[in-house]
Amino acid sequence: MNITHFCNSFIAIESGETRLVCDPWIGVANHGGWHAFPVLDVADVRRTLDEATHVYISHLHSDHFSIELLKSVDLRAKQFIIKKYKNGILQKRLTDHGVTNIVATEPYEEVSLGSMKVVIFPQVESSHSDVPDPINYDLDTSLLAVDESAVFFNQVDNPLSLDSLRDIKSWIEQRYGAISIAALACGAASEYPQCFINIDRGAAAAALIQREIGRLMKFVEVLDSRACLLAGGTYFVPGHFNALNKYIAIPDANDVIAESEKRFPAKKFLCLEGGGSIRIAREGIDDVVASDPGRRFSKANIKAVAGTKRGLQYEYEIDVPSSLTDQEASGICAAEFDKAKPSYERQLARMNLSIKTRVLFKLHNGLKVNDDADLVSAPVCVLSVPYDANTSETDAISLVIHMDHRVFTGCLSRKYSWNQALSGSLCLFERTPNTHEPAALFALNFLVIV
Repeated sequence: MNITHFCNSFIAIESGETRLVCDPWIGVANHGGWHAFPVLDVADVRRTLDEATHVYISHLHSDHFSIELLKSVDLRAKQFIIKKYKNGILQKRLTDHGVTNIVATEPYEEVSLGSMKVVIFPQVESSHSDVPDPINYDLDTSLLAVDESAVFFNQVDNPLSLDSLRDIKSWIEQRYGAISIAALACGAASEYPQCFINIDRGAAAAALIQREIGRLMKFVEVLDSRACLLAGGTYFVPGHFNALNKYIAIPDANDVIAESEKRFPAKKFLCLEGGGSIRIAREGIDDVVASDPGRRFSKANIKAVAGTKRGLQYEYEIDVPSSLTDQEASGICAAEFDKAKPSYERQLARMNLSIKTRVLFKLHNGLKVNDDADLVSAPVCVLSVPYDANTSETDAISLVIHMDHRVFTGCLSRKYSWNQALSGSLCLFERTPNTHEPAALFALNFLVIV
């Protein structure tokens, strides 16, 4: 089995005549709020995509399901492997864009792809935190690829707990033997802490990086594979929110590899981002090509490259050039918000959900930060999301979300995705106390005009 890692979760797996490409993405995602690192163009990945026989899409987020790349290279004739989601949105979007050969599998169902077998593992927990989430939005998956030479576990973004990981490992070993190699994520591919303007973001990032490295080492210990790949979560913020990059909680690849070598000297831990590859067999690693390009991708190098993309525009800036007065923008936001609130309240009532977080939108006619990543624009409109009025002052979490009015109305109309707008560094947050409560953010997916 040969494995090549381009960026994020974009991984190619080769076995015999089978060429499986996982989550192909380059360029921007999350409505322009993220940029893939390393920076690649279509010429760098065209041969891999042209030769692909199958494509695995783990979930809907645009840093995994890239419509732009699908169209530019025209992957539509390939066979796509996805999980059979209850809502069917991923399959519908594939068919809407011309994909006709789709295998939608049940969790834990084995699918044969020539000389390779694959199994998709579902999301069990909604986040890495221990905070209960009553919505438990079904989003992510992980992948197992097996051939005669190797057993490869690809975590992707699936926020598995250690107990869930142990269950998966046991399931794999009973059927296929020991895991040869695992692709594992490390770092916060999210809005925290860079977008939280009322906390010490530097200290929060440093603490989160240490927690993420510690959690990764526990994953390495549980899976006990001979080799590991550092995969997922490496990105930067382009455009005029570029200053947020200094607070993104992405560990330096050198630090992760050094920690692994210290704790697990017998295991091979690699960062292959940028097109490095590894050939692995059950009895050992045969060949590593460009084994550690990740050592070039330190945080300092990411920051330098990010600075060259400061001039990129976000999707909302391209779609709707700002020409409204503050009063006009405020009026439109309030009117559209009133149209969306009934669907939000109906869905919460249908699910018997009580949201105790007091969410307040502060909407800007051009959201801006300075070079220190501090907010410098003023809101033109303030809107309060309905919440459980019986929540006591001591139990309540206050969450202020600063957004450009164009992002806000775009999310209300479903032009943009709430999940991707909120996590894609296009919004700024003030949370008091600084306590994670995932249900409040997931519930905003119901705040749409129907």
